[in-house]
Amino acid sequence: MDEILIKACGVTYRKGQYITGVGRSTLELMKALSKINNLPFKLYYYTTGLRANNMDRTDIDFQYFKIPFPDKIIHITELDVLYRKYILRPNLVHIPHNYDDSYKEENLLLTIHDVWGYKNITNKKEKKKWERAVYNASCIVTCSQYSKSMIEETFNLPCSKVVSIPWGISSDFNKVSPAILSECKTRLNLPSRYFLSVSCSHPRKNIETLIKAFIQFNSKKREHKLVLVWSNPPKSILNLCQKNIENSDIIFLKYISDKDLVSVYNGATATFFPTRYEGFGFPILESFACNTPVVTCRNTSLPEVGGNIALYTDEDGVDEMSYYMELFENENFDLHLFREQAKNYIKRFSWENTAFQYVELYKSLL
Repeated sequence: MDEILIKACGVTYRKGQYITGVGRSTLELMKALSKINNLPFKLYYYTTGLRANNMDRTDIDFQYFKIPFPDKIIHITELDVLYRKYILRPNLVHIPHNYDDSYKEENLLLTIHDVWGYKNITNKKEKKKWERAVYNASCIVTCSQYSKSMIEETFNLPCSKVVSIPWGISSDFNKVSPAILSECKTRLNLPSRYFLSVSCSHPRKNIETLIKAFIQFNSKKREHKLVLVWSNPPKSILNLCQKNIENSDIIFLKYISDKDLVSVYNGATATFFPTRYEGFGFPILESFACNTPVVTCRNTSLPEVGGNIALYTDEDGVDEMSYYMELFENENFDLHLFREQAKNYIKRFSWENTAFQYVELYKSLL
């Protein structure tokens, strides 16, 4: 039986942190693949680095092994590449985190989420590694039509080499009971009414513009606060908040569990996702699944993911964002209509469907 090996390093994380979008997509894909019976190939996965010691999942039903050496040693020696080439020798290798070490003779499937990282790499060696992986790959898969077109354009690839398979939405994101929501809000000291933004850590997430919009909105006394899921905001952001707004009006949540994140979405009046660039945009679907409206930007893949359900602004649209805050503050938004539309809309984003499409892609490459 043919063997397929997935490198799943994005699924490992340090204590107190939650898995990022790239790692989350890898984890959900592997969980969905585990639920498919009678696969015509053998799937197994591995991780590298010291964090690999924490990788022990019961929800992934195929073989796992680890190379528990420091990442620096792995990269210098290309130890895992040598292991794949001379010991494991799988029929297909799947790298689901944009790029990694690779070799020409390898049958490689590469998942590229977007080209932002490539275009902003300053380390020439890492850039060459990314390019080598792209040109070594038998096929590249991505998560949106926008990313597909950008990958083809950036690397001058034929459209036949790049496939788009959209991500799904985890069943963990759903409406929670009033009791669970109340307990979480009390424990995290959340206000009764708040706007939410998650995935704040990278400058492209554009949280400074959101804060400026909230400052403008909050020039009169308002009921809504702003909650930012952000583990380590820079001093520039903290100074902007301190100079323009009361400390209690903007709340920073550091490390929260995935379970609490679901409740935090549920408790929000609206999620703001003002990012300048995304290959997909999980927070849009996560928020929809939790019955919470989304305000995002009309750029990159975001209209493709948000459809006609999300509300849109320009990425520098301070006035527009502030307007939507006013709209929600005064309850001039048809929440019932949104929830009916969102309930039907998210059905098209299923990890089960994504996994079946990956199975067909795997088969075509064997």
